[in-house]
Amino acid sequence: MDYNHNIDIEKIEPVVRYANYHHSKKGVGWLNRIISDPQLLLCIDGQLEFFYQGGEKQKFNSHSLLFIEAGRQHSLEVVNDCILSTFHFEFVPQGAWAANEYRVNPMPETFLALGEEFNKFKEFFELLASTFNDYKKFRKERVNALCRYILLEAFHYWNKPTSVHSNQRMEDMIVYIRSHLTEDIDRNKIAEKFYLTPEHINLLFKKELNCTPTDFINRERCLMASRLLNEGGTVKEASFKSGFHDPAYFCRVFKKYMKIKPIQMKR
Repeated sequence: MDYNHNIDIEKIEPVVRYANYHHSKKGVGWLNRIISDPQLLLCIDGQLEFFYQGGEKQKFNSHSLLFIEAGRQHSLEVVNDCILSTFHFEFVPQGAWAANEYRVNPMPETFLALGEEFNKFKEFFELLASTFNDYKKFRKERVNALCRYILLEAFHYWNKPTSVHSNQRMEDMIVYIRSHLTEDIDRNKIAEKFYLTPEHINLLFKKELNCTPTDFINRERCLMASRLLNEGGTVKEASFKSGFHDPAYFCRVFKKYMKIKPIQMKR
């Protein structure tokens, strides 16, 4: 299908049309419906059954996200009493998904089991629903900002590698880096530790964290330095204790990643 244009996910400017938080009893259903804008649904408790016309029925349980495309006929039924939070939106202010005027890159996945991330999503879904229904200043702007945050978080998990081994290896690398920040550590040391080539380390960080190993290390060191500065340490002390050997270089790197000078953290 030929869409007018694809939008990279980091460039989305979502507009929320409707948001709510509600209970639905067993047997309630929305059958053979077609919605006019995309919908993101969080199943907080209970169980739902969903399918697109012509597709297989799938059950999904609590602590899961469901993305429903606009313009596609589908059915949604409550299998067990549910607590749901949901919102309808467009990814961009000008354009309609249902009219095939745009798509996003990468495409959202239909289902996502949240696991340990559930509480974070629940908090922001509830906040979005309550904000949608209040009358405070900047309600629309706050609602759209919350929507964008939720979508970016969802895309992060939608696009995680499916390999459990790959996920665990990345987590192990992060733990290793954070425990060795004050030492001389770079992609070569990481590669040696995990029996990979430096080039493979670069590819893994780019694919899974969207940054280079050097960017990750420098940002982690700057975060450590920020804590030290907030606790009353001098710029020089924070520099050496967070793994930098040259305070002048530390100041340049800190400003690059934290957007302010180290001395400003002490004010």
